[in-house]
Amino acid sequence: MISKKTYIPLILLLSVSSILTARRYGRTQAQPAQQYNRQVTYQPQEQAEQSESYNPQQEETNMGQAISQGGSITEITSNQELQEALNNPAPTVIYCTADWCEACTKHMEPVISKAADKFGNQISFKKLNYDKFKKQSDKLGVDGLPRTLFRRDGKQITMKGSRPEAYFMGQCEQFINNRMQPEQESVSQARPASGKRK
Repeated sequence: MISKKTYIPLILLLSVSSILTARRYGRTQAQPAQQYNRQVTYQPQEQAEQSESYNPQQEETNMGQAISQGGSITEITSNQELQEALNNPAPTVIYCTADWCEACTKHMEPVISKAADKFGNQISFKKLNYDKFKKQSDKLGVDGLPRTLFRRDGKQITMKGSRPEAYFMGQCEQFINNRMQPEQESVSQARPASGKRK
């Protein structure tokens, strides 16, 4: 038999124990719920980080758009575009080239591209493929490649052969200021436009 004096403290002890057990049990049940909530809120953040991650194709597209908005060389693709370039009263540079001309692609074209980047707001740069416009090029006096035609108000100054970058940049500045003089001799030998390779 358990006396009343022993029974009452025993009940209190069991009550306190059950309360502590209930609190501890409640905490252990709440922890997975908090972890689950953290996982749910973390997944959208991870997806957002992935969507903002580096995309080389997108960067290449953005670079292409930036280049196209800056000073660039526009290739002439029709007789109408050629006539518009020839009749343009503003300073215009027509770069005559061909795929088989190594002096054009390796030496002169990089110089033309840099000049277009620097003077693109003051000079209109055009690219003319000799093989596609042979008759028109012959009428313009293109008898070898590379040839660079500086035109303004119907007047033309022809630069024969390839040129160093510094020299070409200086000629562009003279052309802008309307002080460019015709050349007497070419600095380098130009490949005849009548044939590709001998």
